[in-house]
Amino acid sequence: MSNMKDALGRTIDYMRISITDRCNLRCKYCMPYGVECVPRWDILSLEEIRAVKAACHGKLLKVIIETCLLTDDEKIKMCDIVPEAGADFIKTSTGFSTGGATFHDIELFAKHVAGRCKIKAAGGISTVEDIEKFLDLGADRLGTSRAVKLLTSGEAGSGY
Repeated sequence: MSNMKDALGRTIDYMRISITDRCNLRCKYCMPYGVECVPRWDILSLEEIRAVKAACHGKLLKVIIETCLLTDDEKIKMCDIVPEAGADFIKTSTGFSTGGATFHDIELFAKHVAGRCKIKAAGGISTVEDIEKFLDLGADRLGTSRAVKLLTSGEAGSGY
């Protein structure tokens, strides 16, 4: 990976994959039209995530599971698959669906990931109190485009 940039102009030096089949955007990258919904754990198998991790050649792999579209049972299942496959992070959201990280999701991740990979809370983090609580509940990293504004002024506008 060389000099790739995200929409905010930040250098991309990691790989991320999103595991969902019900993205509201239904873009050609995540969900081509005409593809039927299948259980989340059948979208990318443990072996396929391992293969993606191997292709990262030492770079971080973040697996996004779009928690707003999953049941708790599906989230718990992903909390087993993602770390077992060798991913570095399990991430709550892309920030482009119907909702972002919730305190409940981070508590669930912390309980079921149990230190086997890191946790990234992303999407809808709107206050300094949100930042503190997500970190207290077990998030290792936060994904928020509002962080600088939050930490300098304490205000960031509305989330989801």
